[in-house]
Amino acid sequence: MHRLPIAKLPSKAAAPADYAQWRRQRLSERLAGPAAAGIWNHLITLVLIGSRSGDAAALTVSLASLREQRYRNIELLVLGPQDSVPMDSADFYGFRGLAAEPHLTPEMLLAEEACDALWRGDYLVFADAGTEFDPDAFALLNAALTPGRGSLRPDLVLCDHDRRLGSGDYAAPSFLPGWDADLIQAFDYVGTAFMVSRRLVLSQRGAGRAGSLHELLRRLGRSQPGPATAHVAETAMHLAGPPPAPPAPFVPSRLPAGRPAAAIVIPNRNHPELLARCLGFLDYANHFRPEIVVVDNASDDPALLALYAELKERYGIQVLHMDQPFNFSRMVNLGVAATRAELVILLNNDVRFSAPGQIEQLLAAAMRPEVGVVGCRLLYPDGTTQHAGMLLRSGKDGAMRIRAAHVYRGAARRGRRRVICISSRPRGIGRR
Repeated sequence: MHRLPIAKLPSKAAAPADYAQWRRQRLSERLAGPAAAGIWNHLITLVLIGSRSGDAAALTVSLASLREQRYRNIELLVLGPQDSVPMDSADFYGFRGLAAEPHLTPEMLLAEEACDALWRGDYLVFADAGTEFDPDAFALLNAALTPGRGSLRPDLVLCDHDRRLGSGDYAAPSFLPGWDADLIQAFDYVGTAFMVSRRLVLSQRGAGRAGSLHELLRRLGRSQPGPATAHVAETAMHLAGPPPAPPAPFVPSRLPAGRPAAAIVIPNRNHPELLARCLGFLDYANHFRPEIVVVDNASDDPALLALYAELKERYGIQVLHMDQPFNFSRMVNLGVAATRAELVILLNNDVRFSAPGQIEQLLAAAMRPEVGVVGCRLLYPDGTTQHAGMLLRSGKDGAMRIRAAHVYRGAARRGRRRVICISSRPRGIGRR
């Protein structure tokens, strides 16, 4: 993924004035740098979507910001209702063309072969009337098309953005996570702040007409393999209108046909009640073939030994005995070495899956070719968050040491469930 360097945001929650000041400072820094102009090596078609009310003022805002662009290998196509293009075309002699098609929509442009002659660009950018672009916005988009060594040239480029207010101010900055094929299914977190290649547009023709730009992105998220992507980590686009509505219900990934094998490695010592609850998913109608390996660290509880015997008889689990001083890493390595399946789930003995089908969601995500490791949200018994991902941060001692911190630890449980494990350990209690 191609990311351009960004300035450090204020450490506190930024008030609008703080963000505005940061944005102005960052824009000045960018415009003084070498990436502000770059090489004009890709023709970009900008599709401006006219206001449904025919509001010429909104279109004027967009066109005025385009006149200031330092990258000018751009052609302009205005779609939808508009009384007229509110500027003299002479203002755009430095561009590759300016045309208006009041009877077309973006969906028609994407889907119909007859519309291909209307745009010549290697890449397409869509923008609602009223969207404003920083002077280096298209230079940044173009720079993202030069991949690093060993990377593919992207077919989809996302851009950080904010919202342009009627007063001329900017608010609601969106610092994107990059391309997230799952998130885009539930939430249009991109809006029109993206650029897509002609090649990718043509490759989607067989799927029929998309009902919206979001539906186009959702299709790309479901395609296998997914598109090569890049991310411009600068709020260089200022979209018109309010931020999008809250996310729709999450659509889980689906396992491919068949019942894939999955090895589940569980380090354990005593506590038969924890292990029995951890393995409760075995009572579900699972759509995978579990290969259970329990690595035991010198347990001496007779009830646990009886449970092992029962689990071996009922489910064919494998128990490895490690009668050595406790070493969690060694237990995990021994367990994985004893498995045969290509998919391996590492599971602590004090967690349980909260609903049927959640292991299948993990496996479906892990089987995607671009994915190497999959995690899930972990909750404490009181419903608060123990783990929702990891964030690398500098150590507290001021040295350049890096520590991995849990994201949102202690946060209240909100929203719809994806894959959730429930920990039996109360908050504040560590592991052995």
